[in-house]
Formats: sequence, C-alpha cells, structure tokens
Amino acid sequence: MRVQQMPSLRTFCLTAITGICLAASSGCASHRPPTCKVPARVFGDYARNNQGAWIVVRPGKSVEDTAERIATSYHVRTQPLRYTDGFTIFPVEPDTFAKLRCDKAVLEFHYDIPSTTASR
Repeated sequence: MRVQQMPSLRTFCLTAITGICLAASSGCASHRPPTCKVPARVFGDYARNNQGAWIVVRPGKSVEDTAERIATSYHVRTQPLRYTDGFTIFPVEPDTFAKLRCDKAVLEFHYDIPSTTASR
C-alpha cells in the first residue's frame, strides 16, 4: 500500500505566491486601463462614502435617452441635467465604472460632484 504524501512546503509557497501576485495584478476596475480606444475622461476619485457621479454626454447624443439606457443596462439611478449636457448616476460601483468609461455616449465621468446632487 502506498502512502499519499502531503504537498511539500515549496509547492505550497509557490502556489501561495502565485495567488497573491494574480490578486494584486488584477486590481479593482477603477484602476485597470480601459479596454476601448477612446475611454471617457475621469475627474476625481472613487470613494465608498460618495458613490454618486456626474456623466457628461458626447455632443450629438441625447441626454435623456442615454440616461435611460444606462439606468436600465447597469441597474443604477439616473437624473438627467439638461443644462449641463449630462446626468447624475447612483450608485457607481467599480465594475460599473469600468464599463461606463467605454460607453460610446459618455464623454466625461466626474466623481467629484457636489454632495447635494449625489444624494438625489
């Protein structure tokens, strides 16, 4: 009868180091480079205590239609702001942010919006 040996300490260490390196290199979505050619510009930084943002829509795109499409597609709340050619969005999770940067209708993405607008 053959006795099954436990993995060696070296194998364990290599596996642990590989896992740590993979986890560290993936990062959160807001720090990964976008996968599109012309991503939306980003202003401000993501903060858990203020998950709202303001999106500026590209010229020639409808603010209302874009806000409605993004609300439905990404399961977020939006409020069009016609006078700014954009809308507010809440909540903005890192995964949603990564996708929105490559949305063809989004020109700019502002994290640093006034708190009164973010709470709506």
